Amino acid sequence: MNRRNLTAKTFALKNKLTRVKKAYSTIVNCQDIVMAASDEEELFSKTCKMLTKDGVYKFAWIGYPKNDENKSVVPIAVSGFQKGYLSSINISWGDNLYGGGPTGNAIRHRKSQVVKNISRDPKYTLWRERALKFGYNSSVAIPILNSDQVFGVLNLYSDKAYAFDLQEVYALEKLSKTIARGIHVLKLRRDKNTVQNSYYDIMFKTVEAFGRALEKRDPYTAGHQKRVSHLAVAIGIKLGLSDRQLEGLRLGGLVHDIGKIYVPAEI
Repeated sequence: MNRRNLTAKTFALKNKLTRVKKAYSTIVNCQDIVMAASDEEELFSKTCKMLTKDGVYKFAWIGYPKNDENKSVVPIAVSGFQKGYLSSINISWGDNLYGGGPTGNAIRHRKSQVVKNISRDPKYTLWRERALKFGYNSSVAIPILNSDQVFGVLNLYSDKAYAFDLQEVYALEKLSKTIARGIHVLKLRRDKNTVQNSYYDIMFKTVEAFGRALEKRDPYTAGHQKRVSHLAVAIGIKLGLSDRQLEGLRLGGLVHDIGKIYVPAEI
């Protein structure tokens, strides 16, 4: 083996290790994204940006499968080189003309789809010319799964052919599982907030009912409670209290004389 071939193989091995390392580091960082994200769109967007940050992956996007007539795939997060790639192409996950590509197959079959060489792979016929024009020579489409439900599909592109080996795909599949867990966490968080808001509404209506009862018994007391509530909130704002603390002050002010309901009317 001559020196040039040895150098080329060493460079190729180093490149593969860099890509695998990138995939695993994104898994770790994705945990932090999940904790900070407020919704799925933010989770997807920040993950795509992290994947393309240092140029290991030239382009990344996450698509959402719709249940419309065409079973279309809608990009909801895009990052990397040549973002305009998706602007004029049709992608579907249905059993139709545009559903036979890597993205559609990944969603339909719930399995990762690797395109080693875009210039030769028959599955890329409809998108080959545009992909090569943008400098993409290989790609991988990985479904984001939770049990049997497909939340979306992660697509990554490289400017080199045969870029995605089994070890790297395995790491990216672990990343997709982390994203799926993140979606689940966000759903639980929303459900929890919904329950908390429901309890809050019940509590607020109860407080209002007490206020109306006091107003009927003693109009002055009811008006006084409202004025105290407004004053307490104004002071709280000046002190820089949080929205939750201000709500506590407002509700507390509205019922701070609730004990008067037991005072005999004669007194």
